[in-house]
Formats: sequence, C-alpha cells, structure tokens
Amino acid sequence: MDIPGGPGGPAQIDSRREPRVAVSWRALFRLPDGKTMEVRVRDISESGLGLLSENAIPQNVALDLALAVPDLIDASRTITVIGKLRAVYVVINRHDYRIGAVWAELDNASREMIRQHIKRGRYGG
Repeated sequence: MDIPGGPGGPAQIDSRREPRVAVSWRALFRLPDGKTMEVRVRDISESGLGLLSENAIPQNVALDLALAVPDLIDASRTITVIGKLRAVYVVINRHDYRIGAVWAELDNASREMIRQHIKRGRYGG
C-alpha cells in the first residue's frame, strides 16, 4: 500500500519551499461568474495562502482576491490587499474545503507587507 507523500505515493499537498505562518484572516474571492465568496485564511507564505472555505473554488484559474491584513503597527486595523490567487489544490476537510493557493499577481508593497507578517510570526518581531 502506498502512503500519500511516501515513496511511490503522490506528492504531499503541503510541500512548500517557504516557511508558513498560521494566521486567522478574512478574504473575499471574486469568482468567474462575478459572485463573491468569503474564505478564511489559515496560513501564509511568500508564495501563497492556505485557505478554508464552505465552497470549492476552481483550480488553476487566477481569481481576484481582497485580503484583510492586520496593520503592522496597529493590529486593531486592517489593510485590504488586492491580488490574484490560483488554487493549486482543493480538498474536502470535514465540512469545509481546504484550499492551497499561490499568488498569480501581487504588487511589491503588498508582498513586502506579507513578508513582514511572516517574519513577525516566525520570530515574534
């Protein structure tokens, strides 16, 4: 019997090169039909996000995303980061869908803000 991610098994869905930091953020996707869908952000890395959603999203399609990122100076405030994500996997996880997504588009200022949150999360800085 093959073990997922083991020799002869499929690659692990969580095999990322960059470190991930656990977060509890909110985000909105704009789907191809124009509807919006709220998701919960579970973790971040420089290359993408781990999400939980009540609904699946299409894979390998760049979707507009509005991400509520806590302000680095005043955590009671949020800054909306706009970008595009592409889901690389969507799996059912109990009653929710677990989604792994990579950035398809993200401006440099937003990318730097994400980096600072990752640094803070890893080192408490």
